[in-house]
Amino acid sequence: MIIYTGLLDAIQYAQKVLEELLAAVSGARLEMLEVTKRYELRQTIDEKTKSLHRAREMVTYAISCSQYRPLNQSSSDAADNTANDITGNFEDTVTDGSGSETGQEATDNEINESLPDTNEPPTFKKISGIFQPHDVTTFKNQIFILTDGGIYAYDMEGNRIKRYQEDGFKPFAALSWKSLCVTDKKSKCVITFDESLKEKKRFGKPYMIEPAGITSCERENCIFVLTGRKRESAEVAKFTSNGKYLRCYCSNRLEDPWHIKKSSSDEFFISDFARKAVDVYSNDFSYLYTVNTYKHCRGMDIDNKGNIYVALRDRGYKAQYECIVRYIEPKQNNSEMLEESPKPSFWQNQNKSLDFVRGLHYYRYQHMEFLMVVDPGNKRLKVISL
Repeated sequence: MIIYTGLLDAIQYAQKVLEELLAAVSGARLEMLEVTKRYELRQTIDEKTKSLHRAREMVTYAISCSQYRPLNQSSSDAADNTANDITGNFEDTVTDGSGSETGQEATDNEINESLPDTNEPPTFKKISGIFQPHDVTTFKNQIFILTDGGIYAYDMEGNRIKRYQEDGFKPFAALSWKSLCVTDKKSKCVITFDESLKEKKRFGKPYMIEPAGITSCERENCIFVLTGRKRESAEVAKFTSNGKYLRCYCSNRLEDPWHIKKSSSDEFFISDFARKAVDVYSNDFSYLYTVNTYKHCRGMDIDNKGNIYVALRDRGYKAQYECIVRYIEPKQNNSEMLEESPKPSFWQNQNKSLDFVRGLHYYRYQHMEFLMVVDPGNKRLKVISL
């Protein structure tokens, strides 16, 4: 009887352990199910956020069309035109024309910062066969490359999707803000385009000599453009978003400025090719400090942390030493090398990984960071993963 009682206790104990084990397994499954559901919910939220963003753009566009419709145009005509533009009915090649001053106002870049999931990451390492590229920017999941005579648009897979052409067009720099803004040395203007590369407006000619770099200030709703390539003419011209000239800054301070960028901390960064430096100014253009680069600054951009990315090159027209540097703490001149291309010796192959690099464009998708590099000597755009 004692043996049976002990066996019964053992069986009951084993049954209790088994029940506890099953409960634990069930709990683990439930927890895993909850994790899966949370992941699926996050994916759904991301998709709905993208849909909401697209719907918001369409509503904004429809409102702008109704506001700026010509007086002799009926509401039904405007609605038809709006529908056509939203569905993307445009030709692959856009030729030079008079340009319209009305049309879609693009969503501000700050949405890409607050909702990075609305962006798409680039899936290519380089785009080859680009003749005389000057600068690059991204606008509504498209990559726009400025070249002599035109602008080329690519998707995030590196496929060319459309272009703008104009004889004698000499673009220098691009800005993606409420629209695509491009400085043109030939017309001495800032030219604005919508996302389908239809020209919207030109402004600034009476106030600029050789327009170069361009940036914007969301808080003031203004655009700032570098103009002039010598100390006696170089300055920063300020315009409203509609193209009205306001004033100039930095007269007799710059020698050969190429690019200007505004940080999220309200500081202006100006790269000076001749002085081999990047000057930093406050939001009212009071001088703050200088980052000495010791080589010619050709391309520049900044990220949302205030880091500076600069394309540097030794003097000379033949193959020279070039590099791309990131200044992590600009005020302390702390930097790190991202890529360098040494000057080839007489016996070496003359091909270089960087050759007369021009524009740089920092791009972020979620936790991933990229630097787009315009490489004219190699006739390409390359992408560096940071």
